[in-house]
Formats: sequence, C-alpha cells, structure tokens
Amino acid sequence: MLKFFRRIRRKLLQEGNFRQYLLYAVGEILLVMVGILLALQVNSWNENRLERIEEVNLLEGIQKDLAQDTLSYQSALRIQRISLRKQTALRDILYKIRPATDSTTNYFRSISATSTPIFIVATYERAVREGLKTVSNDSLRNNLVLYYESTIPYMDNKTKIDPKYQFAVIMRPFYNKYLKIELDQNGTKTYSINDFEALANDNPFLAELNSALLNKDALIELLEESLEGCKSLMGQIEDELEALR
Repeated sequence: MLKFFRRIRRKLLQEGNFRQYLLYAVGEILLVMVGILLALQVNSWNENRLERIEEVNLLEGIQKDLAQDTLSYQSALRIQRISLRKQTALRDILYKIRPATDSTTNYFRSISATSTPIFIVATYERAVREGLKTVSNDSLRNNLVLYYESTIPYMDNKTKIDPKYQFAVIMRPFYNKYLKIELDQNGTKTYSINDFEALANDNPFLAELNSALLNKDALIELLEESLEGCKSLMGQIEDELEALR
C-alpha cells in the first residue's frame, strides 16, 4: 500500500503537476488522520467494553455476597425471634401471667442466646483496592459505600458487642446464681432453676430481663430493616446488570 502511494507521488512530481500533487498530499494527510481517528475510536470502544465486563463481574460478585448476607440476616432473625418468645414467656411466668411449665428452665437458659449475622465483604474490599469507579452508576456506588462502610459496621456493633456485653456483664451473675446444672450417670447434663420463688422475686433480675426484652425487640427491628436494605441493594444491582448486559 505504501509503495502504491509512493509511485503516485513520484509520478505527479515527474509530470510537474504540482496542483494535483498538492491535492493528493492533502488527501493523503486526511486519509491518515481518518485512519488515526478510527484506530482511537476502536481502541476507546475496546477499553469501554473491557471496563463494562469488569463492572459486570464486580457487580455479580457483590450480588452473590449480598445473597449470602440475606441468608445470614434471616438465620439471625429466626434465632433472635425464638429467643424473644422464650424470654417473654419467662417474664410472663415470673409475673404469674401464665403458669410455669416444663419449659421454664429452657426459657431461663435463653437469656444467654444471641445470633450474629456474618457479612461477606471480600468482593467489595477488592473493589475498593482497585477503585470503586469501576461502578459507573453514581447512585449505586454511593449505596454500596453506605451499606459496606456504615450499615455493616453498625450492625456488627449492635449484634456482637451489645448482646454479649449485656449477658456477660449484666445477666451472667443471675444466670450462674439460679441455673442448676447436674450430670447423670451417663454424663448427660440436666438443667433446672435453683429456687424459682427467689428468682420470681429478684427485682434486679426482673428489671434487667425487661431491659433485655426491649433491647432484643429493637435489635430484631434493626435486623429486619437492614435485611430489607440488603434486598433493595440487590435489586438495584440486578437493574444495573440488565442495563450493562
């Protein structure tokens, strides 16, 4: 191709037709410029294509992580709701709102029960290291930052630190005082309440039990709200993936 153009230029110079040579030269320059522009456009298109592929892979990874978070929320909620029902039953029995049953000891043991959601953050942390600008949708990017940088740390604090502190520091002395543990000849543990009447008249314990019930009810509400937020974020990601694919 280059030899072909050189022959044309040589021929025009030999013929002394400078006007045609000048027009040819301008045309050749324009042709080269068009070729460069096309090459740049193709390169830009290819870069954009690779960026979109990277974005789709990232969002699919985060979507899978959020799906696991959803299951973790649901598991924690199930355990917390069971615990709340048992502790509410214990309170009602102690206040003689309902009669004691064979399950009363089990209700008392439930004051130590808690459950913590386990959050999967590996894909998001990788995205942060590589630059979150991979996510082109500003609204979605901001919501991801809000969930991973605000919601998750707050939930970690409320579901791990608060319940453990409440039991370990506040409730455990009552737990140790009133829960009787015995081993039978097979080494199986049996539990019973040591001095039920004393427990029913232990006002400091009753006050802490009521406080624990209020805290657990608030925690369940917080878990429910965070679960809905997680599901909403998954929906946003799905909408964005449909737009990118």
